[in-house]
Amino acid sequence: MHTHLQASLGFDIYYGNIERTRQGARFYAQNNNGRNYFKDYLYIHQVLGLTIQIGNTNVIVHL
Repeated sequence: MHTHLQASLGFDIYYGNIERTRQGARFYAQNNNGRNYFKDYLYIHQVLGLTIQIGNTNVIVHL
């Protein structure tokens, strides 16, 4: 079965790196008073000058 099809058949679970990121974000929220991992991730990159905003999209430059 192709990965994209597997992801569409799963209920509230994803595969590989996407699922690890999702679980990590949930763990982060549980240990940081409900803070949103993705918003904090974007914020720290903005503070460091590592983002470019194009319309309502943010491009993050990874080191």
